[in-house]
Amino acid sequence: MDKQESREFSVKDFPWPPQIEDIEVVKSPSSSTVKLTCKIHSFFPDLLTVKWIEKKTDGQEVDVINNNKYVISNTSSKADGKHTLSCNVSLSFEKSHDSEDKVEYVCRVEHPCLKSPIQSRTGLLQLEDLHSFIVHNIQGPQTWVVGEKVTLYCAASNCKKDVSVLWILKEGDGTPQEVSELPPEKHEMIPPAEYTAVRDNTEKSDIEELLNITSSLSFVPSITKHRNLTLSCKLSSEGKTKEKSFQLKHLYAKPQFLEPAEFTICSPGEVQLGINLRKFYPETIDITWSCNKGKSPDTKIPEYTVNYDKTCNTKSEQRFHVDLFKDLDFRVNVSWKHESMDKQESREFSVKDFPWPPQIEDIEVVKTPSSSTVKLTCKIHSFFPDLLTVKWIEKKTDGQEVDVINNNKYVISNTSSKADGKHTLSCNASLSFEKSHDSEDKVEYVCLVEHPCLKSPIQSRTGLLQLEDLHSFIVHNIQGPQTWVVGEKVTLYCAASNCKKDVSVLWILKEGDGTPQEVSELPPEKHETIPPAEYTAVRDKTEKSDIEELLNITSSLSFVPSITKHRNLTLSCKLSSEGKTKEKSFQLKHLHVKPKASDPIKLALLDSGEVAGTFNILEFYPKDIQIIWTGGVNSASELRSTEQITEHGYTHDVHSECRIDGLLFKNPDYTVKVSWKHESMDSWESRQISVRDKDYPWRPEIQNIPVPGIISNRPTRLECKISNFFPDNVTAKWLRKEKDSKELFPLNHGEKYKVPVLKPEKQSENTFTCTASLNFTPSLETDQGADFICVVEHPSLGSAVEKKTGALQVTDFLWRPRIEEIITPHIVIGRKVTIKCKISDCIPGAVTVYWLAKEKRSGRLIPLSNSETYITSQITWKRENQNSFYGTSRLTFTSSLQTADILEFICRVEHAECQPIEKGTGPINVTQNHMRSEAENQNHMRSEAENPNHLNVHSRKRSLTVNDDDYDDLNAGKKGNRYQYPIGILTLSWWELRLDVDWILCLLPILA
Repeated sequence: MDKQESREFSVKDFPWPPQIEDIEVVKSPSSSTVKLTCKIHSFFPDLLTVKWIEKKTDGQEVDVINNNKYVISNTSSKADGKHTLSCNVSLSFEKSHDSEDKVEYVCRVEHPCLKSPIQSRTGLLQLEDLHSFIVHNIQGPQTWVVGEKVTLYCAASNCKKDVSVLWILKEGDGTPQEVSELPPEKHEMIPPAEYTAVRDNTEKSDIEELLNITSSLSFVPSITKHRNLTLSCKLSSEGKTKEKSFQLKHLYAKPQFLEPAEFTICSPGEVQLGINLRKFYPETIDITWSCNKGKSPDTKIPEYTVNYDKTCNTKSEQRFHVDLFKDLDFRVNVSWKHESMDKQESREFSVKDFPWPPQIEDIEVVKTPSSSTVKLTCKIHSFFPDLLTVKWIEKKTDGQEVDVINNNKYVISNTSSKADGKHTLSCNASLSFEKSHDSEDKVEYVCLVEHPCLKSPIQSRTGLLQLEDLHSFIVHNIQGPQTWVVGEKVTLYCAASNCKKDVSVLWILKEGDGTPQEVSELPPEKHETIPPAEYTAVRDKTEKSDIEELLNITSSLSFVPSITKHRNLTLSCKLSSEGKTKEKSFQLKHLHVKPKASDPIKLALLDSGEVAGTFNILEFYPKDIQIIWTGGVNSASELRSTEQITEHGYTHDVHSECRIDGLLFKNPDYTVKVSWKHESMDSWESRQISVRDKDYPWRPEIQNIPVPGIISNRPTRLECKISNFFPDNVTAKWLRKEKDSKELFPLNHGEKYKVPVLKPEKQSENTFTCTASLNFTPSLETDQGADFICVVEHPSLGSAVEKKTGALQVTDFLWRPRIEEIITPHIVIGRKVTIKCKISDCIPGAVTVYWLAKEKRSGRLIPLSNSETYITSQITWKRENQNSFYGTSRLTFTSSLQTADILEFICRVEHAECQPIEKGTGPINVTQNHMRSEAENQNHMRSEAENPNHLNVHSRKRSLTVNDDDYDDLNAGKKGNRYQYPIGILTLSWWELRLDVDWILCLLPILA
């Protein structure tokens, strides 16, 4: 700093400004005295200034002073239990009988802690009606702690007996709650952890027949419900309603210390201590590590994770050199302080809290064959740090215990510890002595072990030892894993010292279902033929003992554990030699089945807009399993989840489900992760999913762009349908590529190109669909061969997806379709007739074809529609050249007497760019039925063979489809009373045939 900085403080900086409540207005029933009372509280120091003001209806303000009309009470402050002060100020006056004006009174308060005065108003006061009830401010704690019951009180004065109370809350997630008071008879039946309102107090008011009441609301707060809470109390009586709001200042959740603390042996020569604090709110927390000797370490800033209920977790770790703990008085202290706590909390640790106490094995007794030296050896392992104390004790048969020390009789070895592969230590403690020839007494030796991690010493005993017979073989404890995992091979070892060559080994098991098993060692020649998944015992090692002609051996038992056989297993190893038998038992601590979780997280859409994530973990044992869902981008927050465990035999399955706000998936980096940890697992395992993953189920399906017939100077619409996507933040843009060019030009909404805004619509399965559109008027000169591209982007797509129209073929209709002459067959009454008209040089989507009948007498044209009399065929269009098609329209009918009144049939073709074109049959000749010639029969059969599919057009539209793969997926449009379709589809529209009355009259004689 270049110069000194400073801060200056005065009473104006104090954080205790006064709070003011509503003015209580009371009129004495026995007189005309009116008393106004205003409560002021939570201020400090006692430097309050209070002023009363009378405000007229014309806005004039007059300071009220003590005089013949007004009496102002002296303010006397007192402590309010929070070290701050409170007081009541009052104004009294006599009601004027000749005054009917409405007036307003104001209590104005000044204090050094206030930047400007505060005030409370009575509102316009009708002096002749001062008995309206008064609702006071809601009282209760303004700091809430999650899990600790809160009770709020709302009091009202001068109430009628019919007063009703309604507590109104809007929770942090927007959920509204309205809580009415419970009837008195149900006060004892309050449901736990719910909002409960009761009439807490009722007493007579100073005004006759009126009451003072107090209503209370009780509940247990939570972060999710009450983080952004709004709360009020509404009172109603005689059609009048008054409401008071409550302002919550602080909402806390106290940190929970997760027992036990964590201890880890680090390399080289360090121990790490760690604590976990969970479920606190807000996030900020102070954690400090210190020690009572030497320099305290610098505390690392902890990292936080956020839980589903908005509370936070943190883990704090600190390393110390192991040599510090060799001083048994060395202490490590960790303390934490959070806003929710009244005072700091802490934990203290010393070497006595370390979780690595020593384990001790049976004492091995060996006598040297060449001398009378006896050596006792005791193995001690799995301890840390290296603060072991070993003592040998000789115990006589009379119970006398003598500490063994190094002297002429006993030699005690120095214990030298070494790492045992688990970061802990092990050592061998030994005692040697000369066997006394004149002693025949039995004695017992005890190895006593002390360590700071032990609450009391542990020991191993030789048992009563016959000194004259020390060559008896010794069986050591069975070694092997004490935690088994189903499906993973287990090998147990049983070692024995000072054995004869005839020693035999028998492994004895009693399986969980009670099945006994005795397993003898396989002969050496069969070691390589071990049957899989069976109990297999082999002589694993044989070597000479220190005693002549004796051996040290090791036998092993191997098998693959299963849950049914080994859940309640008992196991031992029995060794026999020279008629002596010794047996050691093995205690299984844990049998585990590792959980299986091969499937990915599955997602499902809910009607609420949330996404349900589900995950199944199968076939694990035992039942307890930890599952945590988290979601986030850079830092993860814990998500609320539910688990359902089912049992299958001895194993269990769990179905876990969590719900995620669907809007979160709009961020492509948002990841949902499920993690699980089971006793059988060394570390946590997890699966995760985001919109970028291949297993994400709602990637947009983007259809090819159907290309309509492109006609020069005619408005055209290109569409690209996008469906089955979630969330709805899909984008699409259009690009244009010129013919014989590789450069792409973006198309923006403007005069030439219209690009409607995408409007995704929700579907029944809760996914979205939309159509990207481009409207423009093509030109033969500029758009022939141009390629239009729709580029679609969505968070679930790794890269943008493009759909292309291909090079556009723009057609300019400057010619007229050609209609060939109609060949009219011979028409005979009663025979079926087909009239054909071939049309060429046209684009089907630009023409409309229909048939007319011309009457002989009137000359009027009658449109023919499909009916029982007349049938039109569907035109099959065939490509004529690159730009045009041809096809044949057919009219089929059975000739009758009515046909004789028709002069000719006409095929009319309407074209988009010209006047209608017609071809007629010319006057038709209808003859009576007679025997047909052979040629006529052949023509009739040919006509029957060519009979087309019927097309019903009564109040419906039917499509005529181009027989060409280049013209599919085309769009339809409507014009006038007919339906027109772009290239690829043609619709014929017909009118029903109307019969003249004259025709009907003509038919009557024939029918008669």
